[in-house]
Amino acid sequence: MYPFNSTPGTRSSAPVFGAPGTEGFDERDGQFLVGFDTSGEIQTGLGASAYHVTSATLTLRHDGGDFVYDPTTDGYQTYLDSGASGYQADSDAGRPLELFGAGYRNGYDAESFGETGAFGPGAPAAGTRNVYPVGFDGNGNAVDVSNSLDYAHGGANGFTPVSFGVGTAVGLSAGDTVTAGTEFVFDLNLSSPWVEGFLREQLHGGNASFVVASFHPASQGGPAIYPSFETKENIVGQSGTLHIEYDIVPEPETFGLMLFAGLLLYRFRFHRRDGA
Repeated sequence: MYPFNSTPGTRSSAPVFGAPGTEGFDERDGQFLVGFDTSGEIQTGLGASAYHVTSATLTLRHDGGDFVYDPTTDGYQTYLDSGASGYQADSDAGRPLELFGAGYRNGYDAESFGETGAFGPGAPAAGTRNVYPVGFDGNGNAVDVSNSLDYAHGGANGFTPVSFGVGTAVGLSAGDTVTAGTEFVFDLNLSSPWVEGFLREQLHGGNASFVVASFHPASQGGPAIYPSFETKENIVGQSGTLHIEYDIVPEPETFGLMLFAGLLLYRFRFHRRDGA
């Protein structure tokens, strides 16, 4: 999901990269939108407060492009130009992969956007994508985090968003090189009431949609040095999984009518919806 993707919805691999300081592009430029239709397994329409999620984990497999593994959140100041007044040096090697909720604008929702929805209205430009990563600011406000660095202004209005989770690589230690075939696990940060509330709303509506994003650099030509994940179109790859443990607790007046508990392992294939 990036401005010049010519094969939306049919790619076998979804690249994830950033473009801070590149005029006209979102700072989180290449994003991976992945969605699951949960309506066939979890009853919908009960009201967001009825869904009590105790665990939620998204697992994806890296398709190719070597990069340094970093399982920790990096403050926005570490991405700024070294000459910016708010710049802070990164204390460890690599950059993290972060998971966010999927937000929709310009009249779209998860169903209407589908797998082949357009990147945005008119000519591609920063801040115009129809689907964007939702994180939270320090006050719990849901915001588009595509340009959270405010790199163009030296970070004057930058912030480090609360993400849904940071990817952890199976079998690797911080600083190791990530290679093809590595699995990444995103444990959703349900200790944040904002993240849990967002997921509850999605289960109420019957669709759990997320955006994987990063600031790994990309360049024209040469080998890829940024993450890229296998999609459902990858015939030799591995589809991702969304594992949710949950209880459904109805409102007090309906408690005598229904009480459900569930342990659900989704093995649906990705519904990848890259922008055109």
